Amino acid sequence: MSTQLWVLLGTFITATAGVTTTWLLIRQQGRQTRTTDAQQIIDQLQENAKSREEQHLREIADRDQRHQQEIGEVRRDLAEVRGRVEGLEDREMAWDDYAAQLRAHIDRGDPPPPPPWPAALMRRRRL
Repeated sequence: MSTQLWVLLGTFITATAGVTTTWLLIRQQGRQTRTTDAQQIIDQLQENAKSREEQHLREIADRDQRHQQEIGEVRRDLAEVRGRVEGLEDREMAWDDYAAQLRAHIDRGDPPPPPPWPAALMRRRRL
């Protein structure tokens, strides 16, 4: 073979190697870019999910705090109602006792005046 053919063949091989190398580099860079783009999308999605989760947790904490306040109010109301019920039960028993005293007074045939009002009923008695 002639020298020119060898030079031409060498040039062809060098050019082919250069084109192939360039193609491989571009292809690899494209993969890295796709990987980088995909990773950026994944990172953004994870950040969005984390942000939504944090917002959701704040909402839950706010709701929990409101519920705790409402429970405290209900407990205070319940304690007040229990106190009032106990007072009414005491008053009911005082009335029952006084009614029994009046009936006993009448049954014995005792003359007026009737037995005195109990102190518990005098405090709350409306005239």
